[in-house]
Amino acid sequence: MSIVTRGIVNSELLLRHEDAAQELKETAIAWFDETSISTPDVFTLDGIAGSYASTPDSINNSIRQHITIEADIAPDDWTPATAQVFASKFLQAGGQRAWCVQIESAGTIRLVASEDGAAAENITSTVATGLSDGTRHIIKVEIDFVTSLVTFYVDGSQLGAPVAILVNSLFDSSTGIEVGASDLGVGAPFAGKIYETKVYKGIPGHTFDPYVLLDGVEGTYVSTPDTVENSIRGSITIE
Repeated sequence: MSIVTRGIVNSELLLRHEDAAQELKETAIAWFDETSISTPDVFTLDGIAGSYASTPDSINNSIRQHITIEADIAPDDWTPATAQVFASKFLQAGGQRAWCVQIESAGTIRLVASEDGAAAENITSTVATGLSDGTRHIIKVEIDFVTSLVTFYVDGSQLGAPVAILVNSLFDSSTGIEVGASDLGVGAPFAGKIYETKVYKGIPGHTFDPYVLLDGVEGTYVSTPDTVENSIRGSITIE
């Protein structure tokens, strides 16, 4: 099983869980091909609190805008008695919620997203996956903050209609990315097999106009040095 987070700076943070050994490495590499699947190393989870894998918080995995979360999973139950988290950057203690993706008891996929770390919004797929228990499938969740829509996929096919999201960005949580649970392993633990989890900064195959994210906090701004060219004393147009 591998956890991969990818940022626009083309660096990779890779956590592999193989035979109870964990290896963390960082290397320069290009973006993933969307069809790239790792060798089938499997991380088997028993649904008990404390059974999970994680990677520490970093600049690269603290994604606040367009984000894609993809997981290759085989849960024991695709309609579990209670929700089961398969990927998250979400810690309720101290208000460190960012995002969390889970399977609901109805068989739907739910994204939980927070803009401020405290309040959280639930965005749920409009239809259930309808998958057979124990079978392996790839779940993908795309959050587009330009259209304010969340789109869910199963094995590359769209799951229901896109769902509106109200938050305008994701909180810059200090907690790490977890696989198989949230809240440091105790939140809605997953039962089944996880083969790979990928977190992309952006949506692979989509290009967005450049923008600056401002959060209304003092000290967050962009500036350019004074020059002869921008010291305009006469008529001026600001656009």
